[in-house]
Amino acid sequence: MNLVIVLLNAGLGFWQEHRAERTLAARKGMFAARAGQPCAPIPASVAAN
Repeated sequence: MNLVIVLLNAGLGFWQEHRAERTLAARKGMFAARAGQPCAPIPASVAAN
């Protein structure tokens, strides 16, 4: 019985780690795509002050 619990725990740990890695990779890709985009331009009236 203990072996079943240990194997189940190992399987769940592996699955959670796999999902976390995929989430981090997706977020890295999302932020990397945005990093090259310029910010909104500052209106001339604000920039002159």
